[in-house]
Amino acid sequence: MSNNNEMKPLVNITKSGTYNLKMIRPKDEKVWERFKYDKNSNAFARILFIDKDGNCLTKFFSSTNAKSIAITVGKFSNNFIQVDADKFKGIKVEDLFQIFEPAFGKTCKVEVEVKDAKPFNGKPQFEYVFKSIEPISAPKSSSIDF
Repeated sequence: MSNNNEMKPLVNITKSGTYNLKMIRPKDEKVWERFKYDKNSNAFARILFIDKDGNCLTKFFSSTNAKSIAITVGKFSNNFIQVDADKFKGIKVEDLFQIFEPAFGKTCKVEVEVKDAKPFNGKPQFEYVFKSIEPISAPKSSSIDF
């Protein structure tokens, strides 16, 4: 007998298209594996997004691209932030996590462009570009394409 609460196996999104993606909060013990500093001391995050069918992607966000973070978090959380790109570059990982916090658990309709990336350990990898993000409960006119 199958439990209805069982998660479907996760499968990487490999085709461009529109998906209803939920931004997933990392488990407490994994937060600082997902929010770190790169070799140039810039904060970054690897965020997991999943749809109800188990399609998923992991997207990289760097503090060097404040606009991308502000738009993504704003669309998912409906909590738009003002960012000073120069000050944002020196942000601490703890502060970056706090910026993402209101968006975790929220779902948006996302147009995703999938590009092949360099394989890792013989497995295909993908780069994901969010072409548009539309909050599920908001009217279409509030969508911003970037």
